Amino acid sequence: MRQQKKHTEHNLAIPEGIVKPCPELQQMHFVMQDNYHIFLLSLENILLCLREAEKHGEVPRINDEWWVILQSSFPCLR
Repeated sequence: MRQQKKHTEHNLAIPEGIVKPCPELQQMHFVMQDNYHIFLLSLENILLCLREAEKHGEVPRINDEWWVILQSSFPCLR
């Protein structure tokens, strides 16, 4: 039987909820769902993506003070 190819170009993920920090997950995660999966996306990863978008001019420049404040909770932003 031939497998059907998944079309991912229109497979947007949307937030379905959050998982607050707990012993298993040390930081907040967003529960995301697309057409084929349910998955977790950490706040840390979202902030890293936001920083990259800022560097590439896709979002307005964010005040350096804001990033410095976040660095105490998210060392990956240093």
